[in-house]
Amino acid sequence: MLMWLFPASLAMPIATSNFTVFVASVDGYRSVSGADVKTTDIHSVKPASAQTGQSACNDDNTCWGFSHCQGPDDPPGGVAYLKSVVSNSGCTAYFSNTKAPTGYKALSGDDFTYDDIHHYKLPAHLCGSSCDQGSDCVGFSVCGDDCYMKTLHGNGYCTAYIK
Repeated sequence: MLMWLFPASLAMPIATSNFTVFVASVDGYRSVSGADVKTTDIHSVKPASAQTGQSACNDDNTCWGFSHCQGPDDPPGGVAYLKSVVSNSGCTAYFSNTKAPTGYKALSGDDFTYDDIHHYKLPAHLCGSSCDQGSDCVGFSVCGDDCYMKTLHGNGYCTAYIK
């Protein structure tokens, strides 16, 4: 288990010779203040192809992505579940630019639902470094002093698409 020990002063901006890191800005991540890395279904479209899901998500300004699922109980062509990020005024959500790519890149075998994989007491920039080291970490939420590292929920019938 990876463990970080640091003085409380690290929660403030840190200047180095190469860059300045702020809690609300983590290199390699896009952030959303007032959100948690949790998703909720907005609605579903069925039957739907991945292209139908993408079009429906583009038409809904609250949509962050969708899961296209083709399970045994789904209609032919599948179902697109449009997703929104849960708001939480005490949190900031961070999404990896490389592990949770934008532009509707297919993440096969995953549902666009996040699961907690680790919980640490870390400032955002250290949480981001820790997330970078884990192959299954695609983002994290920072709520006060708590860092919740996230992975996409595995699902053999779905493919996640993140807007």
